[in-house]
Amino acid sequence: MSSLLGHERNLELLRRYVIENRPAHAFLFSGRQGIGKKKVALEFARMINCDDFNDHNQPMLCNTCRRIMTGSHPDVHVLMPVKNGIRVDAIRSVISFLKYPPIEANFRLVIIDDAHLMNRSAQNALLKTLEEPPPNRIIILISSQPSSLLQTVRSRLRRIDFGPLNDDDLRTLLAEHKNLSEDEAQTALAMASGSIERALSKSAPQNVQFRHKVISNLFQKCANPYLGLLDLAFEAGSDKNRTDDLLDIAGTLLRDAIITKLGGGASLINGDYLELITRIGDVNTLDQLMSAYDQILSGVEQLDLDINLSKNLVLDVTFLKIESILHRA
Repeated sequence: MSSLLGHERNLELLRRYVIENRPAHAFLFSGRQGIGKKKVALEFARMINCDDFNDHNQPMLCNTCRRIMTGSHPDVHVLMPVKNGIRVDAIRSVISFLKYPPIEANFRLVIIDDAHLMNRSAQNALLKTLEEPPPNRIIILISSQPSSLLQTVRSRLRRIDFGPLNDDDLRTLLAEHKNLSEDEAQTALAMASGSIERALSKSAPQNVQFRHKVISNLFQKCANPYLGLLDLAFEAGSDKNRTDDLLDIAGTLLRDAIITKLGGGASLINGDYLELITRIGDVNTLDQLMSAYDQILSGVEQLDLDINLSKNLVLDVTFLKIESILHRA
């Protein structure tokens, strides 16, 4: 299935668990947001409960598979956060669901999405079920921040790590969802961080324009660079998503310039700006590039550590420091 691109190794591992009839009672699917972990969890639910599954094929579209895919199977339950949290009452309903044996499937299975949003009480409530799981029950916790889970919870889960999607897989998935121009596709790929969810959200024309504005204001020669930088910081500072995007775009382009300066060997995130990236590397030393990159990391760290700090001020200082370090191309 193309929607599961990039996760073939993990799917094969899960398929072996099904064939050998030795699934863990609880899993942790960890990896960055929006790369398809929940889709893989649902595919595993299909595998282990499919009426037609055997060691030579994938799950078929039997009645069980169809109902799992549409969220109407009585033995498969997906718990989603409510108002950016998962409270103890929701986990108690999961525990109640798991007390009963499967109605018609081989396994009764629960998927807890964004499991790191469980509060401490909710995680502690789940512990007893993780410690003494009833037979033929499976719990899958999905998280982009597994370190936020209690160690006592993590230690009782079989962890499967999911890596970021590569550009080829992202292009295929983007083409399935949207008819994008080349500029939109390049912007989506550059801002995706390996996530199809993020790629889709960054493919709009305004993101193409914003990315170009960031790169031109920071790295290209212009008549009044300081005014452009302050205007950019002001525009982005009022919106956390835009602040994150700005720092990410600046950081990835500097990263590409460093890689180019070192002679390549790794793929570029902003390959469509290769000529500019090469010029930046030509007119700056490696120390200058590394120092500018450190300023981006410092800005990200400051904003992460102090939620009351003025985003505009952090961006102003960050980019004015970069302007004093780098020669524009």
